[in-house]
Formats: sequence, structure tokens, C-alpha cells
Amino acid sequence: MRARFIAIPVIAVAALAGGTVVATAAPAGVPSTVQVLTIVPNAPFALRQGGKLTGFDVQMANAIATAVGIKKLEWRPTLFDQLIGKVASGAAPMAASSITITPARAKQLIFSKPYLQANLAVVTQKGSGVAQGGNLGNLRVGALKGSTSITYLAAQPNVTDIAFPTQQASFKALLRGQIDAVVGDYAQSSWYVQHNASAFSLVATLPGTGQLAYAFTKTQTALRDAFNSGLAIIKRNGTYARLVEKWIP
Repeated sequence: MRARFIAIPVIAVAALAGGTVVATAAPAGVPSTVQVLTIVPNAPFALRQGGKLTGFDVQMANAIATAVGIKKLEWRPTLFDQLIGKVASGAAPMAASSITITPARAKQLIFSKPYLQANLAVVTQKGSGVAQGGNLGNLRVGALKGSTSITYLAAQPNVTDIAFPTQQASFKALLRGQIDAVVGDYAQSSWYVQHNASAFSLVATLPGTGQLAYAFTKTQTALRDAFNSGLAIIKRNGTYARLVEKWIP
């Protein structure tokens, strides 16, 4: 089945908040319309509210595109375990989906400058009493297939790691008692627990050494450079700080 595109126009304007002048045309080598792969739902990075696609990655990418003169981003939903391969093959020029920079991924893709620290979190059923302090020994623990969370679990002794196609599927399995805990991105986990506080608890944070960034096909150096420039602009004018305050728990 052909994936449905979600076109979100990004209109270049004379200035963003803070008075920073922005481009009225995309830089050389960068198209005016750019396809972006993402995972939906992937709150707080990408989710639908009132029928519209929004979230931290979505709003930040739109702000960056505006800053550098890209007129439209076309958002293409996919599964996380397919995302890296699709961008590496050039099926889409970039992805924005809370992607952690790793050495293995850096062999296939190029990355923007990082924009968030990639910590992990442990979530359990409320009141279960397990996994306190991040102790996962002898537990069945779920994580998103293809993510750094499943890689982390695979390296832990005496842990049964179970990969799920979506983060939501792992939380459903936790609620049914099919697994004992879920390990995932801290921001995603915190958001999910906050919105399901009667069912789940965030019992531990696992400090990560990785960082989140936008990912690009290796040939898309001009697009990568444009996003780096736009990221610097929205940090200077305060847009980035406002989006972090709004979306990141």
C-alpha cells in the first residue's frame, strides 16, 4: 500500500520571532518541497491533534524550513525499523523522528547537528514494584524494534528483550501483563506516562550518551547544511527554547 503524504506548507516570511531575517528562497541544491519520513504516533515528537500533524520534531522542522526558505515539508509516515533503510536508499531525503546518532547509523546516513540528549527511561505497570532504579534483571522487557532501546536491552545480562513494531504496542503488552517493563526514549516514555498516569509509572531514568538529530541520505549534504543553519537561527531567536518548553517533559 502506498504511504499517504501529509503536506504541511511552510511559508517563508521576512522575519521570525526575535527579529532574525530569514531566507525567502531555499539555498542552492535544496528543493522548495522536501519529503520527510516520521513515525506517527510518536508523541511528543510527532502526533495528530485535532486531525493535524504536530509535535516537537514536526514544529521544529517546520520552523527550520521557514528560516531557510523551504516552502513545504511533505510528511510521510513509516515504521521506525524501516526508517533508516528508506532514508539510506534515498526513498526519502530525510527523516525527523527522535533519531539517535549511532556509529552504525552514521555509516548509512548523515546527520544534522544534535538537538536533544538521548536518555532512556523504564516504565512499569503502576504499583508493580519491579525495575526500581533501572534493575531489569530476570524481567521481560519490551522496546521499539530497531531502536537504541532494544540495542541497550540486548546488551543487558539476564534480561529477556522483546521488540515491538511500535512503542504503543509495547505499552499495550505491558498493560496486559505480557511483559514486565518497557524501555524507551525518555521524552516519549514520560509523555506516555503523564497521559496514562493511572496505569503506568516511570521508575528509572537511564542516562544515555547519544544525541537526537535529523537524518539525511548521504547525498543530501546541501539539505543537511540548510537544516543546520536553520537550527542555529531558531536557537538564536528563541523558537527552539519555546518548543522544548512546550513539548519535552
